[in-house]
Amino acid sequence: MDGLAIMKLDVLDGLDQVGLVVGYRDGNGGLTRTLPSCASEWKELKPEIRTFEGWTTTRGLTSHTALPPSAQAYLEALSEAVEVPIDYLSTGPDRREGCLYPGTFLEHLLG
Repeated sequence: MDGLAIMKLDVLDGLDQVGLVVGYRDGNGGLTRTLPSCASEWKELKPEIRTFEGWTTTRGLTSHTALPPSAQAYLEALSEAVEVPIDYLSTGPDRREGCLYPGTFLEHLLG
């Protein structure tokens, strides 16, 4: 993948905390970032969740710099966790409620 399109960030608005699964702990406390291919091996795994402070509203914002700092931190951690940059962010159901991230191919193509 070259870039992520994050849809409906606004559905997380108003939560006290937002969690992001960053890996899985096995029965011995070891951490892995990938799930085993066989579902029967998932039994011992527990999600490792990184929590972020919630935010009030992102609805309709059209610039990533206008996002609340906690929403920016969440998105940065998400991008780092999957090792793919964010190209586009939707902040509502309308096509005009979103933004292209600066320096991305989509911004160059569509901006």
